[in-house]
Amino acid sequence: MDEKEKGEQMAYLETKGHETERLRTESDVWIENEMLNDKAKEEFGKQEMQEQIKELEKRDTEEQMKELETKGHEEENLRIESDERNGQNVEKQMVNEYEMERGLWEDQETVKQIKNWKRKNTK
Repeated sequence: MDEKEKGEQMAYLETKGHETERLRTESDVWIENEMLNDKAKEEFGKQEMQEQIKELEKRDTEEQMKELETKGHEEENLRIESDERNGQNVEKQMVNEYEMERGLWEDQETVKQIKNWKRKNTK
């Protein structure tokens, strides 16, 4: 091999070496970018999960509040119904007492009428 061929071969190898180094650098950069992308995706995934967890917790809290509100309304309705029943019972009791008093008064009137009738008929 003469000097010219050696020079050409050296230039060729040097060019190939530079090309190989460039490809290696590109590959390293690509790998680093992929790792950064993976890390970014992982962080984004963590954020997404945290947001979903917060949303679920918020929904759970809202549902619990609705349940408590519903229970509160149910208890209030039961209390009102109980008060109404108690009021109706008191009203019934008052009516019964009135009717009993009226009945006694009517009985007394009947007794008076019977006595008067007997007096008239016995004379």
